[in-house]
Amino acid sequence: MFVTIFTPTYNRSHLLTRLLDSLYRQSQKNFEWLVVDDGSTDDTELFFSELMSKPQPFVIRYTKQKNGGKHRAVNNGVKIAQGDLFFIVDSDDYLTDDAVEKVCIWEKSLDKSHKWAGVAGLKGYSESEPIGQIGKNKLFTDAKHSDLKKKHLIGDKAQIYYTDLLKKFPFPEIENEKFITEETVWNAIARNGYFIRWFPAIICVCEYRSDGLTLNLENLNKRNSKGLCLWAKGQLATYPYNIVERMLAIRCYHLAVRGNLSNRRISEDLGISNFFLYITILTANIFSAIKRIFLK
Repeated sequence: MFVTIFTPTYNRSHLLTRLLDSLYRQSQKNFEWLVVDDGSTDDTELFFSELMSKPQPFVIRYTKQKNGGKHRAVNNGVKIAQGDLFFIVDSDDYLTDDAVEKVCIWEKSLDKSHKWAGVAGLKGYSESEPIGQIGKNKLFTDAKHSDLKKKHLIGDKAQIYYTDLLKKFPFPEIENEKFITEETVWNAIARNGYFIRWFPAIICVCEYRSDGLTLNLENLNKRNSKGLCLWAKGQLATYPYNIVERMLAIRCYHLAVRGNLSNRRISEDLGISNFFLYITILTANIFSAIKRIFLK
């Protein structure tokens, strides 16, 4: 099993050495490091030019695109990836020494019980402190991405997808927008019946930087409203019976398009009743008011 370690990067040359060092330490070298530079203006290109001019213990490939956002970088990476598995590792993350080895062992455990999207491990604040909930099963949990809350697998996880599957589910690319949440695609894959085998072992250590995507989701969604609307519609399709998830999606959609669409048009677009839209907006306003009172 050959793995593509994929890194989308933008002006992060000062962070790449830590990730690179973790790749050098891998117990198995059956992988390539594929980097798509999203239009960096720092010395990222020089970093890779110098790196690739020297012999390396694994394949390193670097390409640069016009700045268009992480999702476009992922789409471009999937198109040219040579690995059977596609593992997204951001430039401010690094891998545990046996991450690739674990991924390959985990993939071999997959049977014919489900349609498989891939395997997953945990992300951690450190190599011993996991992010979020790790699940109740000590061996592994088989679940669709949309069932993670039910399976007590809340928080960022390290998913590794089959590359050929990702080619069938590319990220939507919207003109003049540079962000769309990954959940848009992960849940689309889940809606098509694909499972992931989730393992309770940390394989990727993350640093949530102040300039990173994770800590800037609210502002990114505001600037990329069409992508937010696509996510909201996907959530409604993914969670037809989950009132909380549906109300959250409807609220986000309403915030993205209010002033441009009437409530009746919003209801028609989402396939919901005017009454449910009204209840959702009213509930959200009540909670917002309560939050403002207690934060004073």
